[in-house]
Amino acid sequence: MYSIRTAAGAIYAVKGIELSVEKKLITIAIPCYNSQDYMENCIKSLLPGGDDVEILIIDDGSTDKSSSICDKYAEIDGRFTVHHRKNSGVSAARNYGISCAKGDYITFVDSDDYIFPFYFKEIKKIIDESSPDVVVTSGYYWGNEKKSNVVELNIPHNISTDDNSFYRLLADRVYPSGLVFSVFKRSIAQQIELDESIH
Repeated sequence: MYSIRTAAGAIYAVKGIELSVEKKLITIAIPCYNSQDYMENCIKSLLPGGDDVEILIIDDGSTDKSSSICDKYAEIDGRFTVHHRKNSGVSAARNYGISCAKGDYITFVDSDDYIFPFYFKEIKKIIDESSPDVVVTSGYYWGNEKKSNVVELNIPHNISTDDNSFYRLLADRVYPSGLVFSVFKRSIAQQIELDESIH
């Protein structure tokens, strides 16, 4: 068996005629539309994620310099893949990200978000310890360069997807629209189709 590193940086294991892409733990899906003013800060905050992170940027028809910023990182870092699409809205972009994801887990980051450096270490620790269906985090909203109150999601512990309690939370909007505060098992995310009429 041999390992081959392509120009794009992906590692493939070759045995006979078999070819398989290196497995990833977490896929980060980033919908992007005309985000040139903050896209690079978002991307740089994801770099500490390590080699078991896959970063999908879904360029939703940007007309500014967002596309070239994203392409630049895809050319130098094999963890990044950029998908350029006709503008269809953030929900359609996220659905597309789910369909392309290869990680065991998937999370969503908006192009104006910034991820703290300790985020990946903590998420990976939780996944290693208990392999949960969903990991829920907290975060901050920022406005006028000042940090606002922390966003805490009031969700019961040990939610089971077996009895549909998680899906009921989604339906009842007890669980806010903050997909960016959650990490889902890909198998769970694939059962959720976001309403593409919501832009």
